[in-house]
Amino acid sequence: MQERVHRWGAPLALGGLVVLSALVTLRLTTPWPETPDGFFHLQRVRALAEALRWGVLFPRWFPDFAFGYGYPVLHFYAPLFYYLPALFHLAGWDAIAATRLALALLTALSGLAAYALLRLWVRPWAAFVGASVYVWFPYRWYDVLVRGALPEAAALTWLPLVVLGTVLVERTWRTAAAPRSHRAAALVTAVLAWTGLILTHNLTAWMTALGLGVAVVGQALRRW
Repeated sequence: MQERVHRWGAPLALGGLVVLSALVTLRLTTPWPETPDGFFHLQRVRALAEALRWGVLFPRWFPDFAFGYGYPVLHFYAPLFYYLPALFHLAGWDAIAATRLALALLTALSGLAAYALLRLWVRPWAAFVGASVYVWFPYRWYDVLVRGALPEAAALTWLPLVVLGTVLVERTWRTAAAPRSHRAAALVTAVLAWTGLILTHNLTAWMTALGLGVAVVGQALRRW
């Protein structure tokens, strides 16, 4: 019995963390916090939903922005975050509810991603603790509740997956006996994670690339 509890305790606790983080996100954003940037992101969600309704999958121009002159928002700002709440908006939720739901899902997924990454090195309970720290890291909530930097908060979902994919690529391609399927899976994970991060928040992607670059150089010097 104790062995079964030890085996399944951490995964069950992780499930609780996922549900709790989603519920807390919904609660903390009710009512919608007044932030410097949050209103702009809501308007972009609404504008993207309208474009999707018209059949424009990647609008280069939001025609009703800038007092009706239009504005090329997605020419310079990463677009990926807006698609999930825009789809929820098209499904019937208002822009605020759709954005709250998207943030809740992304927060929950970030916990799963952090857990998967930490399991490369530590046991399940330690990975659960690390995932909990990552979910409740204060800067995430400062982004959402104070700054209104919603895409930056969403980018935190991709960071563990970027590191996970990068580590798996390094491990599988350094091991001659690694099956081709494992190498391909690692490469696909890394490519998709990096793509998601770049398309969600390009500044976070730049900082992540710099940090991983320093880590890779340090690891190479250590082996040398």
